[in-house]
Amino acid sequence: EFRRVLFRSQLLDSGLTGRRPPKAVLVRIDEASLKGRRGELVLALATAVGPRGPGDLASDVVVGMVRALRTAGLADLALAFAVEAVLTR
Repeated sequence: EFRRVLFRSQLLDSGLTGRRPPKAVLVRIDEASLKGRRGELVLALATAVGPRGPGDLASDVVVGMVRALRTAGLADLALAFAVEAVLTR
């Protein structure tokens, strides 16, 4: 679990372009998904995405969010989120 969060933190500094939510929110998303706290995960994800939607998020951020949703057993929501991110680019 810790290695996944650490790897995710390293990706945040990798220079990929796009909007990046605060690091603390992304860590909260990862932790909530690993612990199966679905409500917290969805609320943190909504906070990270904000009213602008996922279209301008950095690609590694979108991938991390999709993985977090799938890890928490929310595969349908993960697919819908990924599709929206692609279609709004």
